[in-house]
Amino acid sequence: MKKLSTLWLLSALLVGGLVGCADKTKEFIGVDVVDPYDVTFEIEDGDVTSTSYSFTVTPSDSKSPYVCLYVDKSVIDKVPKQELPAFLVKELKKNAQAANKTWDDYLSGLLATGRITRTIKNLLPGNMYELVVFGVKGRQLSRSAGYRFFETLIADPVDMTFQVSVDTSNPRQVVLDVTPSLADVRWYFCSFPKDQYDKLKASGMRDGQMAQAYLGQEFRGFLQMNPDPTREQIEEFINNKFHIGGQKLTVRGRALKADTEYVYLLTAVYVSPSFEVVFISNTTPGSFKTAAVPQKDTTFDLKVSNITKTHASISITPSALGQAYVWRCEPLNSQTLKMTPEQHARHVIDTNPYIFFEAFPHRVVNYPTRKLVPGTKHYLMAFGYEGGICTKVYRELFDPLEAGDPKQTTFTVEKLKLTTDRAQLKITPSDESVYYIPLLYPDSESKESLKGRLIAGLRRSLDQTKGSGFNPYAELWDVISNQATLGESDFQWSNLKPGEKHTLLILTFDKKGIASDKHFEPGFLTVPGFSTETVDGMQIAGVFDGNEENGSIFNQPDMVKDKVILVLKYNISAGISEAYSSVSQDVDNVDELDPNVLPDAEILNNGSLTWTKMKLQAPYQFIVSPWGLPQVSYSYGLSKTFERGPIARTAIKALEPKDKMDIAKLKDIFDEANAATASLIQEPIFARWSLGQSASVEHYLPERITEQKPQPEQIRPMRTPLRPQTESAEIHIPLVNAVK
Repeated sequence: MKKLSTLWLLSALLVGGLVGCADKTKEFIGVDVVDPYDVTFEIEDGDVTSTSYSFTVTPSDSKSPYVCLYVDKSVIDKVPKQELPAFLVKELKKNAQAANKTWDDYLSGLLATGRITRTIKNLLPGNMYELVVFGVKGRQLSRSAGYRFFETLIADPVDMTFQVSVDTSNPRQVVLDVTPSLADVRWYFCSFPKDQYDKLKASGMRDGQMAQAYLGQEFRGFLQMNPDPTREQIEEFINNKFHIGGQKLTVRGRALKADTEYVYLLTAVYVSPSFEVVFISNTTPGSFKTAAVPQKDTTFDLKVSNITKTHASISITPSALGQAYVWRCEPLNSQTLKMTPEQHARHVIDTNPYIFFEAFPHRVVNYPTRKLVPGTKHYLMAFGYEGGICTKVYRELFDPLEAGDPKQTTFTVEKLKLTTDRAQLKITPSDESVYYIPLLYPDSESKESLKGRLIAGLRRSLDQTKGSGFNPYAELWDVISNQATLGESDFQWSNLKPGEKHTLLILTFDKKGIASDKHFEPGFLTVPGFSTETVDGMQIAGVFDGNEENGSIFNQPDMVKDKVILVLKYNISAGISEAYSSVSQDVDNVDELDPNVLPDAEILNNGSLTWTKMKLQAPYQFIVSPWGLPQVSYSYGLSKTFERGPIARTAIKALEPKDKMDIAKLKDIFDEANAATASLIQEPIFARWSLGQSASVEHYLPERITEQKPQPEQIRPMRTPLRPQTESAEIHIPLVNAVK
């Protein structure tokens, strides 16, 4: 809609401009434009192909002459709106000169009257144009103009049908013999369970839309594996996904479910030289049902013992240790409690599209202290699975002891570490069976407002959980028990406000929601302010060829193959107690060196950056990255009172193999840094900056302190080249075209 609105606005500017610049128009027409007369035009679309467009024009005055023009939209986009009228007439005058005609003779040959239907031919496939219609009477142009944007098809539709025979005799694979009616046209195939198809159909999706969505999902998966694909990789993807002529396709894999009905979709496709994919035929649906999986006599011995409020000892022993099986130990809710073991197992399979990842020979499962949700009935279940349930389903129900009273629970809080940007606390409840969520927020925030926003967030999580299909019967208690904490835990907060007092609020929960908010400590801590101490003056201490290192120092030859190993060294002032550094890829649309564009807080709170704590005596950082990649270095230090100094930022230019140094120097630097492990070498991530986001209740929620892992790179869309525009000084190529 946004694109259409923009095009409409451009068209409206063109129409208004045709009569709004009379002085400029006179210069090119060579006549006075006076008293524009009133005539309006109605334009109706006709047939569109890849190279033609048909239309009908109906003027309000059947006797008034008018002219029809069409022009490539890319041309109009380059012309300022105030110059459009002059531009159109000037281009027509060039056309007249190229035809060796006077302006009057040329114009008279373009005039039409009354209702007309015309077809424009020899257009470019997949291109957008604008049709402009305005009246001409003597020396007058009509006050109004008619206009219409139209776009040709990338490829013309084809009438393509498919003959399909299906072999489902093997429960682990299905073979489809596909014969298209057109042997030289590409076609696409996809399949998925019929219950999923029925849901999409009920939502209003057409078969073609489903095929497009499935292809989009496959392409996103390709981009995850190849974030910046080469032309050769794209061509390989296209050749694998789109077929030509008769083919035997085999649908197999762990995801294929036995005794299940599937729908397949077939459609003809066209792939342009710039890799635009268009479906060019009706989509043909079909279906098949996989064979039932043979049943086995494997049994499972389930044992549950030592049940407390929060833990139990569980074990599962199959009679055949090589049997692939699925097992679960989870709370029941009001719906799953009513199910038989067989219904429950089917529910587990139907709500988990990745169930095949769970099905393998677990041999003996033994958890002496399996975590439980207090006061909630649980189940322990196991069944053989080989594309379908292949054994009897075994299920054991049991009840953990009731949880303690959340209204009587108290908390002991220990401050572990407090800096300008981080607060770390150890929280110990008096009863480990009570769920709680701690909030740390500026004193200026409202306690009741935060409680309301937190509950609203939990309810949104519930809706998302139910809507995802993984747990359609989820209840609020399921979300609370998943997001809240049991027992002693260490927490860390970021997004704090330096120099301000902060409140600690610990909420306890029961199955209805918040049970108590009595642990409420305004002014619990004051966040340290800022320091002037810096970690600055980053220098490139070494540039080395990964192929020459080849694992001899870092013991990771595959990681450094065909890449540059970059060694950075930092200057640390005397008042710093801790120093940190990180490196990211340079982002094209963000000036990372400007704190006004990218504030320090955004850099520190970005979850995708990996920070290295440097040794104060040898402040080095080792980076491995592709040659020719621009990067940015960030570094900061904490004073002896844990106040953070400003973040220093330094651009690292794209390095080429000619910049490399003697590999022997890398070993000297490595020894100087006393780097004992290969984990010191890192890859620069593609930072995802979220500039301008305001604080929400999530900013005051902690994270449990665990090992921080770098996030995967952001998926970058494939860029497609623009169509080239060719012009010659000797040959006149009309930019404005008349329809006769």
